[in-house]
Amino acid sequence: MIAEISNLPEVSFIDSMTLDDVQALLVRSYEEKYEQITKEKVSLKRAIRSR
Repeated sequence: MIAEISNLPEVSFIDSMTLDDVQALLVRSYEEKYEQITKEKVSLKRAIRSR
């Protein structure tokens, strides 16, 4: 079974995005949706060092 798995092609569900790219996309999407719903701009502050 391991041999079969190791022969499978690599699959990317995030189009080779980095973790920083995914994080930025999620923050931007949230901010845009929040503004769309509330008509108020919001800027998510950095809550932890990695952001």
